[in-house]
Amino acid sequence: MGDVHYDPIGRPFSPKLVFFEDVVALQHWLDQRSWKPTNVDGVTIYGYALYAHNVGHVMYDALYPLFVSMIRFGYGDADVNVLMKVEDRFNGKKFLCDEFWPKFGGGKYSRLNDLTRPIYRFQRVIVGSRKMAHRSFNTDTTMPGSYTYENSLYMYTQRILARYGINDVASSRGSSVVPIDHGENGCRGVIVDNKRFTDTERAMLESIAAHSAEDLDCDITFIR
Repeated sequence: MGDVHYDPIGRPFSPKLVFFEDVVALQHWLDQRSWKPTNVDGVTIYGYALYAHNVGHVMYDALYPLFVSMIRFGYGDADVNVLMKVEDRFNGKKFLCDEFWPKFGGGKYSRLNDLTRPIYRFQRVIVGSRKMAHRSFNTDTTMPGSYTYENSLYMYTQRILARYGINDVASSRGSSVVPIDHGENGCRGVIVDNKRFTDTERAMLESIAAHSAEDLDCDITFIR
């Protein structure tokens, strides 16, 4: 895709780093401050969310890369605090993300601009990679699980279902094959039109929905 950048873009940020020779020097520096650090216990995941009102960006561009990093560092099953830098174009209006992110994390939740204290001391912070966009067809910039044999995308879905009480926690962590449950009234589904679909793709999906009853024993609806 020609519009996919391989290098980080956006507002550049250079954090101020302060180095100390030892713990005594650090304590002395803290003692000179008029404020005291606010401690944040546990594991905190920190990420960036663009278009926080869009469910696709909220789930797959903002949170999923953080979950991949959680897995890589051994915290895939842990409760975590969620801290997100949100591009707020709506003057603090709350969206689905403000319910979904803390539900997924299980710990404390805050938007970055909601932190009002001068300094926070995090026990452990995990930062996700921004080179994992689901909308890219380049395999080196797509999410693990999309074009490889890694199962992080499946684990991500299972964690969401468990957090909302749809699946139990124990089965959501398993790697065994999950049988399809058609339910009492058969399987149902909805395909929502997307501006990124080509006319050919749209016709294909509409055809799948139209013939879902006889071909798939399902009731699938296509919504434009």
